[in-house]
Amino acid sequence: MHKKKYAGTREGNTYLRTALIQVAWGAVRSKNSYWRALFAYLVKRMPAKKAIVAIARKLVKVIYKVIKGTKTYTEYGADYFIEKLLQRKNKTCVATASSVA
Repeated sequence: MHKKKYAGTREGNTYLRTALIQVAWGAVRSKNSYWRALFAYLVKRMPAKKAIVAIARKLVKVIYKVIKGTKTYTEYGADYFIEKLLQRKNKTCVATASSVA
């Protein structure tokens, strides 16, 4: 299996891309937010600038859905990933216990 190489963000509006990266940096710096927790989660696996591009891409999806009117924005909070991890562990413990019993 070959290592996946980073392709960058080549296409699209340069000014919009720059603005979204700036927005992503601002979102990451806000305390007790989902975006900060997501950044911390991603930085464990990739460099900070790549993580910011990933967050900017995710922000674009959120912004699009809010503008389109299909969803309303709800802040998950900084504990989102911790709660998700605990739910996953509880689910596996229950599955293990039921298979043993």
